[in-house]
Amino acid sequence: MLADYSVVVASLAAGISAFIAVVVVQFYKDHPIAKVVLVVATGLFAVITSGAIIWNQHQIIALRDADIAQKAADTARKKEIRETIGSYIGALNTLIAATADTSKLSPLDEANKVWFKLQAYLKDNLDQSYVTRMLDTSIVGPIGTRSGDVRRDNLWHDLYAASLRLEEFSRQLGA
Repeated sequence: MLADYSVVVASLAAGISAFIAVVVVQFYKDHPIAKVVLVVATGLFAVITSGAIIWNQHQIIALRDADIAQKAADTARKKEIRETIGSYIGALNTLIAATADTSKLSPLDEANKVWFKLQAYLKDNLDQSYVTRMLDTSIVGPIGTRSGDVRRDNLWHDLYAASLRLEEFSRQLGA
C-alpha cells in the first residue's frame, strides 16, 4: 500500500522543495534565518523524495523477485506432476498389455489399485475436474480387444482411455 504512494510522495516533495527554493529567492533575500529554515526544509524534502524513490524501487524489485520465485515454483510443481503422471502412464500401459494377454488372468485387482491411487493423486494435486475428465472414456471410440471376455475388454478400454487422458493432461501442464 505504501509503495503505491511512494512516487506521489516523491513528486509532491520535489514540487514543495522547488516552491521553497522560489520563495527563498524571491522573498527572503535579506533574511538569513528564514533562508536557513527554508534551506533546511528543502533539504528535508529532498531526503523524503530520495527515500520515497528508493523505497519504490525496492518494492518494484521485491515484487519482481517474488514473481520470479513463484513462476519457478509453479514450473517445478508442474514438472513434478508431469513426471508422476508419466509414471502412471507407464503403469497403465503395463496393465493394458497385461489385459490384452488373454493367456494370463485379467489384472483387475492391480488395475483397481492403480486406478484409485491415480484418482486420489489427480484430486490432491490438480482438482476434481481432472478426475471427472479421466473417468470420461468418450475420448476412445469403440476400439479395444476382442478377447471374448466383456469384462477384460472393458478393462482394456478404460485403461487405454485413462492413459490417453493422462497424456492430454501432461501436455496441458506444458513442457
